[in-house]
Amino acid sequence: MIQCIADFFKQLLVFTQIGILYILYKLNYISFHFFVKNTCIKLTSLSYYYIKIFQWQIQDKYLNDNELDEFFKTYTNHVPYHNNQIDYNLLNNIILYAKQNNDKLTILNDFQPINSGTIALVWKGTLNGNQVAIKIIRNDIENEITHCVNVTCFLLNLINFFTFNLFNDSSSNIIRENETNLLEQCNFHNEVQNIKLFYNFYKDSDTIVIPNVYQYFTDYNKKIIIMDFIEGLNASELTNEDKTKFAPVYNFFYNDSIFVKNICHSDLHIGNVVFIKTSDNDYKIGIYDFGLIYKLTKQESKKLFKFLTMLTNNNRRGVIETLVDFSLLSTNKDKQNLLVECLLTKDIFLEGRPMDFQEINIIFQEGYKHNLKINKNTSAILLSFISSIYLSKIFADNKSITKTFKNFLYNDTIICN
Repeated sequence: MIQCIADFFKQLLVFTQIGILYILYKLNYISFHFFVKNTCIKLTSLSYYYIKIFQWQIQDKYLNDNELDEFFKTYTNHVPYHNNQIDYNLLNNIILYAKQNNDKLTILNDFQPINSGTIALVWKGTLNGNQVAIKIIRNDIENEITHCVNVTCFLLNLINFFTFNLFNDSSSNIIRENETNLLEQCNFHNEVQNIKLFYNFYKDSDTIVIPNVYQYFTDYNKKIIIMDFIEGLNASELTNEDKTKFAPVYNFFYNDSIFVKNICHSDLHIGNVVFIKTSDNDYKIGIYDFGLIYKLTKQESKKLFKFLTMLTNNNRRGVIETLVDFSLLSTNKDKQNLLVECLLTKDIFLEGRPMDFQEINIIFQEGYKHNLKINKNTSAILLSFISSIYLSKIFADNKSITKTFKNFLYNDTIICN
């Protein structure tokens, strides 16, 4: 009990410090970059999940900012972790289990993880001489996620009370909705089935590589996934020439999976894509991390395609109408129409410049004010969409969001009939 009270006041102190930083930023005493970086340092002292939540809230800003873009990349595959989050006994047990099955499993790099993600840590090893990736869930991760979400929502409401809504009113609702998505990634049995699904879709592809998964390890222990290791480059290692070659391959995968196969990878960020150049000068991409997958209906695929098209054409009314219809739950069409007309009167939607994520966030914020909440299914699709657009920025010559959309959507796009 005493420890819980101490933890609460520690987190309250950190959130108060962040609130003060925010006020100083709004008063132009500190820069936005200083505010973001120092906020992340403070959040890291509590838990990485706070940083993840913070990223969701400012995504419209850092997607257009190269300095912050690079700053957040450091958290992609190198998420801070503690040794008490590693189950070393389990690592040794899976070696013995493999031996019992007449297989030889070795773990390389002196048992040090090669990647650390939000949910799991990854080791490199060999299974019967073939290179494999060994993914093991962090200890007590589900409780940490739930604790972070609960405390974050409470403190946001508390800070809002004393600072007259310093944070957006919809912040707590958005965080609550994405708690389910984070917890879903802890279910390795589901992820194994998702890997197998994508593997069967693309096993004969000349350009898309999905790792083969060894399911019997997950059947032995639900905290483990062992799959083939995909050797290749990360995005920061690509030359400009490489980018022009990989762009159509990546765009094909995204468009083909959603608009043809009607399934979306909802966590397709930069750390989950491997870029492969073969000796024959062929260009392929490897895909990892299938914890968040959503199977779309044909109707959802069509609506998403319509939304993308409206966005690339900067059709503001079309974007608003499609997004409200697609994303916000209500049996009352009059409520939706009222929201659309209300949004169109706002100054930011009357400007002629290309639309960005700030305006899309406003659509959702106003939706909450009209008691229209995001459809859970749509939330998974939007996570895929936003992370994919973020990744597709590396292929765009012009870093504006609108031109990135056009490069992303119309380069080797599969047409949705």
